[in-house]
Order: sequence, then structure tokens, then C-alpha cells
Amino acid sequence: MIGIIVQKMGFYYELTLSIRKVGIHFMGATVPVVAALAFISFAVNLPMGMWRARVIKFSWQWFVAIHISVPFIIYLRLEANVSNAFIPIMIFAAVIGQFAGGKFIINKKTKEDSA
Repeated sequence: MIGIIVQKMGFYYELTLSIRKVGIHFMGATVPVVAALAFISFAVNLPMGMWRARVIKFSWQWFVAIHISVPFIIYLRLEANVSNAFIPIMIFAAVIGQFAGGKFIINKKTKEDSA
């Protein structure tokens, strides 16, 4: 009975090793974790981009709208134990979130003005 359990455990260990070789683990982090962090980075920056689009450019509110999410994203990355190699992905997702939020509020303003 114990021999069967040990054989099954060995099979699962070999399976996890083969999955790691395939590329599910990339630089010490799993791809779904990095994808989730990038999505969270994008989603957090959507309302910040909306706020940024409504304030005067280069004012203190503008700088706060851009940088307020950075400590939160750093905290999430450190808690998820993701390496520094993925920082550019998080920055890219944050920038895209900022632009998407800004475009959303600008498109909403133009639709209201034309109506």
C-alpha cells in the first residue's frame, strides 16, 4: 500500500518537473500569476487614467494620478514573489491602463458634447 502511494507521489513529482520544463514556469514565476498581476495593474490604472484626463497637465493632481498605483503594484509583485524581470510587463500594463482610462473619459466627453 505504501509502495503504491510512493509510486503515485513520484509520478506527480515527475509530472511537475516535466511541466516546468515545458515552460509553464518562466523565470521562477508561473505565467498565470504574471498575467493576473498585469491585468490588476491595468485595471487599477483605468480609474487613475480617467482622473488624469480631467486634471491640468503637470499639476500635482496629475502626478498623483500617475504614480499613486505604483506602491500597490510593487506590493502585489513582491507578495506574489515575482522576479524583477517582469517589471517591464507591469509598467507596460499600467501605462496602457492610464491611456485607456484617459481615452474612455475623453470619448465620453465628446459623446455628451455632441448629444
